[in-house]
Amino acid sequence: MGGWSISNLFRQFDLVLEAVRRGRPPHFLILHGGSAAERRKGFLRLAALLNCENTAEPGCGHCLACRKVMNFNHPDVYIVEPAKTSLGVEQVGELRSKLQRARYEGRYRAALIDRADKMTAEANNALLQLAEEPPPATVLVLSVDNGETILPTLRSRAQMVFFPVAAEDAAPEGDARALALAGGDAALAYEISLGGSEAAAERLARYEAVLAAGDFLRLWPLAAEWEREEVRLLLLTLAVRLREETAAGRAQPARLVLVKKALADLRYNVSPRLVLEVLTLRLLGRGGKGVGS
Repeated sequence: MGGWSISNLFRQFDLVLEAVRRGRPPHFLILHGGSAAERRKGFLRLAALLNCENTAEPGCGHCLACRKVMNFNHPDVYIVEPAKTSLGVEQVGELRSKLQRARYEGRYRAALIDRADKMTAEANNALLQLAEEPPPATVLVLSVDNGETILPTLRSRAQMVFFPVAAEDAAPEGDARALALAGGDAALAYEISLGGSEAAAERLARYEAVLAAGDFLRLWPLAAEWEREEVRLLLLTLAVRLREETAAGRAQPARLVLVKKALADLRYNVSPRLVLEVLTLRLLGRGGKGVGS
């Protein structure tokens, strides 16, 4: 991600707010990184700024519109969360119907889909239609821990805004391995550190060894050993590695696409073992033996 100083990361969201103040609000945002609570606070701050009644101090936090937003009772501000373990097409369809109605009292409608990585395939497709043809005066926001879990078709239509991990939640100081595996993504580094950066590095090395050997059979004991979350982190660190290798001209971009496709399959509750097997066959079938080939 290049430099990841806290001041630079916070500035990403500050730039969004400044665009709103200048009358150029984005229509589709993906907030990722940090904590869910920080991202929700960011959304509420954005929604308040969009509808603030105080022209001298936009986003004042004191006018009636700002107070309604912060108290979760503004009629033009919506928050959607997974009903159970997933967020279904019915919820996205209901949100779409609300956003197509006339505004009640605000200048803008603002909608947050929280834990957007829980969306089903059908919900993703419905949301894609909404992102491609957004209603006027509407800002749609997705909130997710890791931006890589959002489908590329949605990411390509959104402005990605990274939230830094709070100092008290950040990866342990000195855990350079977690940060390196995460490619500088502090949120991913935090996830890696929770499961152990040494274990994550070992998983990546063992999987790279399978690819380097070009021996699909060596994958079987690994695929049987790793749990879903371990496979997810493996794919995320593999994506970081391939992104770096692609940027350096040592890997084909198509290989990174395959890993992102595997991440999407994993999100749709495909068996992690099957995801790994299909990905490995595809990577080996493209003529390269190593990850960077």
